[in-house]
Amino acid sequence: MSKHHHDADFYEFCKARWPRCILCNRRPVEQFHHFQLVGSPYYRGPAPRRSSTYNAAGVCNTCHDAMHDVVGERRVIEAFLGGYEELYRRQMRRLHEYLDYLRAAV
Repeated sequence: MSKHHHDADFYEFCKARWPRCILCNRRPVEQFHHFQLVGSPYYRGPAPRRSSTYNAAGVCNTCHDAMHDVVGERRVIEAFLGGYEELYRRQMRRLHEYLDYLRAAV
């Protein structure tokens, strides 16, 4: 990932603000998964590319393993959130909260 698309402060902000997995909401965030939001049918704007920090959300190891296993990202998202549209809404809401946090810090 290029430095241009990496923001360690975003990861820390998300872990502090949303300490539970974005998918199951039961287990603590153990890592971040880069979702395929850009290119999804619900993508409606200038979001960063997939490898960007801002396309990542905190997940537990169990959900992360399931997405990279035979279950796949789409099925896990559909099972827990009902589909990409809800994931996109949550991610954009988190990104806007982070931007508000940055504006307040200035």
